[in-house]
Amino acid sequence: MKKILYIIPYLSIGGTEKHVLDLITGFEDKYELFLLAPPGKTSDQFTARKVKYYPFPRLDQKLISGLKTFFAQLKKILKENTIDLIHIHGAPELIILVKMINRKIPILFTVHGFHGPRKSWDYLGCAKVCNRFASKVITVAKVEEEILIKKRIQPKIIQTIHNGVPDPKKLELKKPSDLNKISGKLIIGAIARFETTKGINFLIDAYSSIQEKYPSLHLVIVGSGSKETELKNQVNQLNLNDKITFTGYQKNVHDYLHIYDIFVIPSLHEAHPLVLMEGMGHDKPIIATEVGGIPEVIEDGKNGLLVPPSNSNALAKAIQKLLDDPILRKNIGEKARETYNKEFAVERMLEETEKVYLSLFS
Repeated sequence: MKKILYIIPYLSIGGTEKHVLDLITGFEDKYELFLLAPPGKTSDQFTARKVKYYPFPRLDQKLISGLKTFFAQLKKILKENTIDLIHIHGAPELIILVKMINRKIPILFTVHGFHGPRKSWDYLGCAKVCNRFASKVITVAKVEEEILIKKRIQPKIIQTIHNGVPDPKKLELKKPSDLNKISGKLIIGAIARFETTKGINFLIDAYSSIQEKYPSLHLVIVGSGSKETELKNQVNQLNLNDKITFTGYQKNVHDYLHIYDIFVIPSLHEAHPLVLMEGMGHDKPIIATEVGGIPEVIEDGKNGLLVPPSNSNALAKAIQKLLDDPILRKNIGEKARETYNKEFAVERMLEETEKVYLSLFS
């Protein structure tokens, strides 16, 4: 049985972790799997799978002790096991660290997108590191591949494999008890980390501008993060505490997602968000910003609505368009499900990823 080591820079609550968890779940009966990653909120979801877990401190929080433990754990794994492939996610600097210990094992790197004021330099650095040290590179959106090619990554080592997610229709779902108080309401929902790049503040402003016209409308926001206090202060200042519900972090977001009437992704930056695929799998009418790989998935007006990022007015108009036309909401949701079935089931992602694995094993 071939042995694969996954390395990721955190086990928080984002799409990178979900992506790796789906890979581990899909391959745990075919390969012997190892995971080298810092502990975090989703650690228990990984340790519940058939994977041997080796923790180390987050390098962005404890650099010296993190590096020391990272090297010790990596050496331990390689000494005790004949690893056939190392699959690193999200942080190209981890490739360099691995190569300092072992130069023979092939490295596959998956890019999950770079954000912030330094993103151009991050893409450039990623291209340079991967050209020198990676055997193969996967991007989760075609736009990410195009950016890296412009940064002169070798085209022969890079390919796009869109994210896929398990069929949410097959999950056992329940209505969250914390939403009993809004039973019968029409629900606009979002699911995100509370960080600037997720644009939740623009959704709150958009909702604020239309909520008086739709008295039965309620906004539910699932998530947590560094901007939580700031967002709650925004809601308080708008006097909307009784019309907007913050659920906090939830392990099973599908319990909330499946009861949304309209699902909104107001991000300022994205690569190929898993939550978009999950919403489509639930046949939800989705409004999302035209950033990153989202326009590769949503055809505006057919299987979703696209709006410019950082634009509360455009977002409000899109929400009203769906609120005023129940038939359009239904049709868009059905088309979203068709798109999921055709292109974004997890089985397709696993099949395409395994082809890369097999090419690197040989």
